[in-house]
Amino acid sequence: MRRRTLILTGLGALLVLGGIGVTAAIVLGSSTSPTASPAVSASPSPTPTIVPLPHVAAVEGTIADWQLAPRTAVAEVGPEVGGAADGKVALAIEAPTVDAPLRVAQITVPVVDGAEYRFSARARLLSPERTRVPAAFEVGSTEIAVPALDASWTEITGTVTAAGASELAIALRVDAPVTGLAIDDIVLTETPATSGTPAASGKATDKATDKGEKTANVVPNPSFEDVAFAHRLVNTSLMLRTETAALAVVLTPGAATWTVTRGDGTSPDDPVVDDGSLSSDGSVASIPVSSLGQGYYILHLTDAAGTVTTAPFAIVDGEVSTADDRFGVSVHVENALYDKAARYTRSVGGAEIRNDVLWRRNETVAGQYDWDPVYADGFDKMHQNGIKVLGIVNYGNKLYSRNDKVPDNPEALAAYGRYAAAIVQRFDLVGVEVYNEFNHARFNTSACGTEPACYVPLLEAVHTSVKAVDPAMPVVAGATALYDAPWFDGLWQAGGMAYTDVISYHPYLLNEQQLGEAVDQSVESMRTNAGDVRPVWISELGNPSVPGWNTIAVQASSVLKMYAVTLGHGVQKMFWYDLVNDSDDPAKAMESNAGLFYFPTEGVAALTPKPSGFVYAMMTHALAGRAAQPLADPIAEGTMSYAFGTGAQKTTVAFSTTGGPVQATIASKGPLDVLTLDGKVTTAPSVKGEVSVTIPGDGVIISEHVSTDAG
Repeated sequence: MRRRTLILTGLGALLVLGGIGVTAAIVLGSSTSPTASPAVSASPSPTPTIVPLPHVAAVEGTIADWQLAPRTAVAEVGPEVGGAADGKVALAIEAPTVDAPLRVAQITVPVVDGAEYRFSARARLLSPERTRVPAAFEVGSTEIAVPALDASWTEITGTVTAAGASELAIALRVDAPVTGLAIDDIVLTETPATSGTPAASGKATDKATDKGEKTANVVPNPSFEDVAFAHRLVNTSLMLRTETAALAVVLTPGAATWTVTRGDGTSPDDPVVDDGSLSSDGSVASIPVSSLGQGYYILHLTDAAGTVTTAPFAIVDGEVSTADDRFGVSVHVENALYDKAARYTRSVGGAEIRNDVLWRRNETVAGQYDWDPVYADGFDKMHQNGIKVLGIVNYGNKLYSRNDKVPDNPEALAAYGRYAAAIVQRFDLVGVEVYNEFNHARFNTSACGTEPACYVPLLEAVHTSVKAVDPAMPVVAGATALYDAPWFDGLWQAGGMAYTDVISYHPYLLNEQQLGEAVDQSVESMRTNAGDVRPVWISELGNPSVPGWNTIAVQASSVLKMYAVTLGHGVQKMFWYDLVNDSDDPAKAMESNAGLFYFPTEGVAALTPKPSGFVYAMMTHALAGRAAQPLADPIAEGTMSYAFGTGAQKTTVAFSTTGGPVQATIASKGPLDVLTLDGKVTTAPSVKGEVSVTIPGDGVIISEHVSTDAG
């Protein structure tokens, strides 16, 4: 444990807080030319300069004067605290999806008609090496390209003439996907005149400036310092990356103290791993926490007014991405709680979401689709974050039948199919799922009932209409409550396979052994009853944390186990139920405590991650791009184990089934890294070609050790 005293006022605070990374960024940025090329080296292959990443936090706040693109058009654009080029705040942009060139930030400023202006801005990218940036500044009709950037600040300049205008628009445009971009210190000044005429060159401007003839910057809030905050802990996400991890706070002026404990907060014995005091001037400040390393932590913060803020946060090694489409989550964009669901899904590495697209909310006049903003905006935000949607065609519509649960006549069935096709044409989907838990009387009150023969007409209607507009769009059949073996046997016997591209079900209440058996049984049912096989998606599965049912630690372990088992048995995708706890009562109904994130916390801008969310993020990072390997014998008796990837990329998920730890001996010429669910990594040595590894009941992730030694 180490104690730090922080004085949080002005630029000096950033230097103190930022450590080496922030200091390097500021020093390098002040001397970097926008057009300078790297020094010519005698070597034909110079070693690229590696720039340390700064400690930064994207924060929730409203920037004055600037117009920012909405989250339906760009994933994130907003203030960022830590290592700014000027002051405390910069403007950060995350745009993993760009469908067409987009102005993500713009402002209109007054100018003198006919005058010449010098424009400058500073920009950086959260990259240790110079990387091309597909972006440009637009100043009136003049375009100024953003050069290749790294984590140091680079100045970008240009000259603009205000011809026939009394104002100019300044905008940052992105032309293709880019993440980790930040801009700061936007300046537009009239070029000083020399010898009674407007300056025509940078050289003249320098001469005039040397004489003291400086002109005012016409850009209001040029460094984005004027920001309104509504919370005390203002990070937009508390799933942090080790290299850049920082907490951003806005506190009552005066002395404040903080501690960080490691653990899930359920034990009074969780160790204090960091603490400190700070003197706040009432403005935003950051506390870098990257030195804590990967893990799950609780921040305990007390400000000068005695207000206590307690918030879990997580730090994950490496960058979590949404590139692996096996990992999905269930969300409910109809609920305001899920307004920022795209942000949180992306933060844990979820590539896809599953959500209702309720028929009655989108077709209120027969034959007309007026998309409810909760879906139009919610799904567009997903698209901007690179996340696809599994849309559930739910449920009935009283425009076509008295039963608003299930289409129950030919006209209603035809309209149901047309509605499914309209969903496909409007949204960025990975598939359309026909109904939700048709076999469950809670969702199906039709006269026909819950039998599979009653489901086939819905399936046929959707399949026929969807294939007419998008032959490649998967039609997902089943979505049953639990794995209902007789129901699926009946579906295939009733001819359902002809209208099915993928099957899905929700196999709750099964242990790990039973879960794998259910997947195998579902495949055999297709083969036996239909003579063919379709891919399997688990479109809903989770394990809530509720006293008397599961602890939050058991829920976290279930994330790793359930994904390992289902993917290991050949399932193509699995959607965890669900993303967010729907209640702040930990003892409430199970569905209310099934999330990867807690219910909102007073004084905290971001949803706080549960241990399950932390494990989900570590898992997606560890398994991304590694295909499940054929089932093999477990690595030790009394364990279950599943391999992903091959060769040096091979990663094994293993867990004990005995109720206690099991010792496993693994053949390996080199050492192995063992990741436990608290985020710690230990390296087990190889002795005579064998590595001894302890396999606990909650699971470990085992991979080949990669040396980080130089050379």
